[in-house]
Amino acid sequence: MHLNHYFLTQLASELKVILVDSWLLEAFTQEKDELILAFAKQGQDCYLKCRIGAGLQTITVLEDFNRARKNSVDLFAEAMELKVVDVSATPNDRSFVIQLEKGGLLLFKMHGSKSNVIFYKNEKGIAQFHKNFPDINYAPDAVNRLVDFSIDSLVASGFDFRTQLPALGKEPLKWLESKGFASADEEAKIELVCQLLELLHYPTEFYIIDVDGKAVLSFFKNEHVLGTFSTAIEASTALLKFYYSFSEKNRQTDGQQKTLLDKQKRLVSYLAAIRKRLYEITHSNVFEETANILMANLHAIPARAETVVLYDFYQNAEREIKLKKDLSPQKNAENYYRKSKNLGVEIENIQKTIEIKSLELEKIEASLQKLEKGEALAKTEKIAFVPKQQQEEKVPYKRFEFEDFEIRVGKSSQKNDELIQEHASKNDLWLHARGYAGSHVIIKQQAGKPFPQAVIEKAASLAAWYSKGKNDSLCPVIVTEKKYVRKAKGMAPGQVIVEKEKTLMVTPSEF
Repeated sequence: MHLNHYFLTQLASELKVILVDSWLLEAFTQEKDELILAFAKQGQDCYLKCRIGAGLQTITVLEDFNRARKNSVDLFAEAMELKVVDVSATPNDRSFVIQLEKGGLLLFKMHGSKSNVIFYKNEKGIAQFHKNFPDINYAPDAVNRLVDFSIDSLVASGFDFRTQLPALGKEPLKWLESKGFASADEEAKIELVCQLLELLHYPTEFYIIDVDGKAVLSFFKNEHVLGTFSTAIEASTALLKFYYSFSEKNRQTDGQQKTLLDKQKRLVSYLAAIRKRLYEITHSNVFEETANILMANLHAIPARAETVVLYDFYQNAEREIKLKKDLSPQKNAENYYRKSKNLGVEIENIQKTIEIKSLELEKIEASLQKLEKGEALAKTEKIAFVPKQQQEEKVPYKRFEFEDFEIRVGKSSQKNDELIQEHASKNDLWLHARGYAGSHVIIKQQAGKPFPQAVIEKAASLAAWYSKGKNDSLCPVIVTEKKYVRKAKGMAPGQVIVEKEKTLMVTPSEF
């Protein structure tokens, strides 16, 4: 309610006692959205600190203020050394004015994020604090909303508060609701309205209350009172302190908790998926079983066959097995044995990952327990739990490592271009799913080392997985050196011209 008309009326009334007959000596800003006005009379200084911008808007009164030597800008030059003759609230609006001599006037328009302070001279706009609003073009009485209010007119309107008491605001209406106003008879409604207006016009105390973790100024006491104050100036000053010590602290805690919960959810999901994968490859080594079936039936496999149907003595059923036609039956079996061996490396990597991610999950859950108890996180904990997208280096690719070779997978069409133009060398290997939209994949060259076939196949399976062909049982992937990939002028993001490529048929799979 600190921007409510009735509170600003109380604030203006108290400011009048302090400011009338004083002179405005300084108006300056040294921080964004903060205006300082310095008044003096008979050796007594008074400063108005006006916070006007995003977040919280407040007027606080200070007895002393140390102006910075740098980054301090003077404002409202034509208002300087003018005497204050009156301070008053604007009828039915969230604003008040400081009337100066010689036709000067400062209008404090406290309209939330559109708040402003405007200086007028003889009702003409001269200067304003925030220059991005058209306030200087309006007459100073443009915010006035004169209403001929009476209880009789309120009753006649059917208790239409919007037209009869347009400055009432949400909190007073909530107070009426809490008193059973909606179901009360006319006489009881009139009594409640009279009680409310008495409270708004002649408050005895002001409260800072906790509303969903935010410090809020109110005329109405509840069970979550953070502070009680006898004057509007004290309450307004206290609100600014509570904003930093209570509201902002809770906001930061909520932000930390949300980040941790998001991280926890992702980790739980990831661990479930990777444990499922571990179970699958440890309980059924399909590659080794396939190789054994082929070795037991070498005599029955035709030359240059792409598939063969053999008896699967593991499942006691006929089974179709895919072959590479350019390889002999024995070489095809060796290929499956090699894939089986690679599973051992994958199992070891998965187990290490599970250990690391489980420890990370434990730390996150411990931090969440701290926040639930109201304890602050240590600085190192806050840094550790920055969202993943902020932790990762800002590169256009996902990074994987297989058999000591780095594999890079483009994140999008635009990122594909950036990957091959800025993050790939001419002798790196380039892969892409043939005939499908998808990620460009790069295998980084290691000086003096050839690219192992297992690494190429792993990268190809990733290229297939990160493409529109990921749901196919087999996907063709083209492979060539990066120096044979070029982009012609005018091509769409991700489009390239490829030369001297080879094609691999692979099963799409995650890393």
